[in-house]
Amino acid sequence: SKRMQAQTPIFLHECLYPIMQAFDSVVIDADVELGGTEQLYSFMLARDLQKDPAVCEMAKTFRPASVPPVPVSDGSQRQQLGVMSPILVGTDGTRRMGKSLGNYIGISEDPYEMTKKFMQVPDALMRSYFELLTEVPLPQIDEILAGHPKEAKVTLGRQIVGEYHSPQAAHDAAARWQREIGEGELPSDIPVAALSRSLLDPSGAMPAAALLKELGLVPSTSEGMKRIQGGAVFYMVDGVKTKVQDRRAMVPVTPGMIIRAGKKDWCTVELAEG
Repeated sequence: SKRMQAQTPIFLHECLYPIMQAFDSVVIDADVELGGTEQLYSFMLARDLQKDPAVCEMAKTFRPASVPPVPVSDGSQRQQLGVMSPILVGTDGTRRMGKSLGNYIGISEDPYEMTKKFMQVPDALMRSYFELLTEVPLPQIDEILAGHPKEAKVTLGRQIVGEYHSPQAAHDAAARWQREIGEGELPSDIPVAALSRSLLDPSGAMPAAALLKELGLVPSTSEGMKRIQGGAVFYMVDGVKTKVQDRRAMVPVTPGMIIRAGKKDWCTVELAEG
């Protein structure tokens, strides 16, 4: 109804898909179907089809030999049960978690990468993440969420990273996050980015936003300017940190200098000829 009110096109395959999904339940004579709460109408449609003797008879054509039918007296099937779970919202805080949306946390990711993503989960989602992703008792969840949000996220990350990796890996990842991001220390795995000397002016400097783009820290100079205006950019030479505050600033480039364009965007500069 929302699509119709917004006059957004509804395509035929969108109508056929739930019908075929429901028919699958008839073909395999499903007792239970699992899914998210958005599958309610597909589950209910399957229950309607399972009541129809004609549909059940047609489904025999497609049924694998390993799935014997269990019809009731009139040729229909027992209606399946639909077991649904709440939708897990992604790290962006608005849309359901999905790899295609880039708002997901992969269970096979590096423990530190998982921890960083958990620390970015919006505060408003913390309860649902604890309830859906952990076995922490509800009274204990209340206690955790009554404290500081950062500590709650650390606890959440350690719970889940410990499950898919190990408790020690979860502890180490949380400690590394605290050192490198919580306390602002340098990451231990800063990548090296090559920069051609030909891009520098006679004094060996380069406009800050353009430098960030050439090093691959930002997708465009305009994004580089936004990072500079937001106070996210600085560079370090021999341990001395210099913050870039003017988007038109010229940055003197030297081999081995470290540049940051955000919490996750770092590099060590390597000058190349040409």
